[in-house]
Amino acid sequence: MKYQIAPEDFSPSEYPLKVSVNLTYQIETNKLAVLFEFRNHEPELTAHVSFGLHPGFGATSVEGFHLQMPRGLYRRYFSPGNFLSGETRDIEFPVGVMPF
Repeated sequence: MKYQIAPEDFSPSEYPLKVSVNLTYQIETNKLAVLFEFRNHEPELTAHVSFGLHPGFGATSVEGFHLQMPRGLYRRYFSPGNFLSGETRDIEFPVGVMPF
């Protein structure tokens, strides 16, 4: 199953940047694979993106899933107790399963 949203599907008051998101769900043997694809259509601007897992997926910890990411520079925002602390860490990531 695939869900797509493109810049023309929402107004600037709903989200101010021209971005698109594709979510692809695929059942593989005993597991569910979910592919999140985000594209910023305004390369001169930086778009902040955060993805979460739906509670119905049953992943109770980071050991319960694998997050595959493309090569790039990522910034982790720490949130102990579910509150942002202001602490961040930049991660230069080659490609593959993101370590937690």
